[in-house]
Amino acid sequence: MICYNITYKIQVLLSVICQWVRWRHRKAENHQAWWVGDVGRKPYFFQNPTWSAAYDDEKRRKAMERVWKAWGFGSVWVWSLFGAASWAESSGDDFWAALQEGGKVVLIRHAQIDREFGDAFLLDSSCFSERNLNEDGQAQAKKIGEQFRAHGIQVDQVLASPHCRTQDTARLAFGEFDVMPELRLIRALPEDKAKANLQVTRQWISQFNGEGNLILVTHRPNIGELIYQRLQPGEMAVLEPLGREPSDTVFDLIARYSVAP
Repeated sequence: MICYNITYKIQVLLSVICQWVRWRHRKAENHQAWWVGDVGRKPYFFQNPTWSAAYDDEKRRKAMERVWKAWGFGSVWVWSLFGAASWAESSGDDFWAALQEGGKVVLIRHAQIDREFGDAFLLDSSCFSERNLNEDGQAQAKKIGEQFRAHGIQVDQVLASPHCRTQDTARLAFGEFDVMPELRLIRALPEDKAKANLQVTRQWISQFNGEGNLILVTHRPNIGELIYQRLQPGEMAVLEPLGREPSDTVFDLIARYSVAP
């Protein structure tokens, strides 16, 4: 888990550096209004010609190519250095061992869906117009529940997004569940509402203190905003709540586990 967090933090740092470089280039572009020069001559920044000349189109393009190549190679290097250890620690054994201790929160991305029919953003009480689980997804959801029972995992509560694909995943896996509106697909919501829902979800995770485990069945974009990981359909992430105060929104990612359909 420690290696996993180091990997993520270094990759975030690389991304921040790239964004900073892009910002510097855009800032330099904004200075073009202050450049002077005759027709046929290369314009130079009046106060600092060396600075402005370094930011012509060709050099700017090559500089950005170097930046993105460095980010790509850096990410691969970081992953090769820490990734093997982190995924070894995120094995199925660690996933189930953490849940057997209790007091954890599990984020589950809904099982596989039929992408050829339905609208991913809609809420339809009849489920007719939504994107729904296909046969593999239904089998996958059932396997999730079977593995929870096989490992003797205590489940205190199951909460699902109001979309049909998440409700069906929860129903097929665990039987009883409750709908949590805040788990709805954030891409189907206005930005302010999506942010508010994510904040509520973070607090739910951070403040959970049950003897068993809390299950949250939701969507890839929501999970990505919560733990900065891209989960596949039917994949799960177990989190350890770390909140001490009502306003806390802190938790730690312990392991991920995927159930094949």
